[in-house]
Amino acid sequence: MLKNRLHEIEARLMDRRPRIEEWLHSNASTVPLPFYASTDLRNAGYKIAVVDTNLFPAGFNNLCGKFFEHTATSARRFVEGRFGAVKRVLIIPESHTRNANYVDNVAALARVISGGGFEVRMGFLGEARERTVEATGTNGDILTFHLLDRKGDTLSAGDFVPDLIILNNDLAGGVPEILQGLSQPITPPLEIGWHARRKNVYFEVLDNLVREFASILDINPWLLSAITEFERDVDFQTSKGLDRLALKVESVLDRTREKYREHGIDEKPFVFVKHNAGTYGMAIITVDRPEEILSANRRMREKMKVGKGKIEVTEVLVQEGVPSTDLINDCTGEPVMYLVGLDLIGGFFRQHCGKSERENLNQSGSTFARLCFRDECESAPSSECYYDTCLRNVYSALAQVAVLAAGHEIKRLTHPPV
Repeated sequence: MLKNRLHEIEARLMDRRPRIEEWLHSNASTVPLPFYASTDLRNAGYKIAVVDTNLFPAGFNNLCGKFFEHTATSARRFVEGRFGAVKRVLIIPESHTRNANYVDNVAALARVISGGGFEVRMGFLGEARERTVEATGTNGDILTFHLLDRKGDTLSAGDFVPDLIILNNDLAGGVPEILQGLSQPITPPLEIGWHARRKNVYFEVLDNLVREFASILDINPWLLSAITEFERDVDFQTSKGLDRLALKVESVLDRTREKYREHGIDEKPFVFVKHNAGTYGMAIITVDRPEEILSANRRMREKMKVGKGKIEVTEVLVQEGVPSTDLINDCTGEPVMYLVGLDLIGGFFRQHCGKSERENLNQSGSTFARLCFRDECESAPSSECYYDTCLRNVYSALAQVAVLAAGHEIKRLTHPPV
């Protein structure tokens, strides 16, 4: 059993950090890195893997406040390096401003941007009777969102004409006409929204990068990745394509079982079946037998009917299930890391007391514990923070590799081959 293998990987990371930094920055120079990203990790004790990367991350309110100054500096450095002279920044969030926790996220993001020295305003997509809409966070703070206007190729929010537009809206339902063909730069780019992005493309790129990364560390890349396969043209409501999907489930289970034998792991493999364009933890199921797909019950069919924005699920990713051995306050947890460009700006543990180590934790009932490293957050209340120093470099390095993969994905979508 390889329960202490991650500590060995940590030691190799520290020993080979100069080579890793050179590799990271060499790769980063060839692709347009995302402005920001969050990446979900699963730590099985014997392996750790990126299982999702969000390019329109919420949850900034869950980060340790001690990272704030560093985050603001990173944001300014990124904006100046990518977009030049910028003074005014418009943030366009998701439409669910009635969600107080999401309002907290937008408020935290706005503080970061304004902390970088920019003038900030929040806009909103859609129609409204009033020119402004107010939304209240969990602590009672009120944010004002301004209706968007367009004149020619210039977007404004009231009398505020931004030099840069930051999207915190994943565009799952498509790109609104008001955002198309603007003269002002938009980040992340419109092309990377979930109307176009696909998980199978991302994980194909990520797997290639993880293999390169693992070769620097001289370790088996399986210890840093999750086996993934893809199936298209499926419909859980009519059972269309479920026979093909069951074969993919069987394949991933068999491949995982072989890896378990190779590494002496005595566990039962399982897989996550995910919407290929899914987010917010929606349209995800866990199975450990292909027969579960062929005999999908009503609950499973309903869960896999639509994703966020009621987008029909027709493509799915089959991903090796990495059991989460992290326990936070006796609840199953998983680390989520946040970055601006390649700069780590913080993280938290998503925890769920009602879910096991083999289940999706990004569901209703999950809570968060700020991931605080002792040298930066010594004064943070212990009730609010989970302290972890020994795996910091593993989390950080894998998150950086995840962002590199996103950069390659952005390059593909914004500059497709002719």
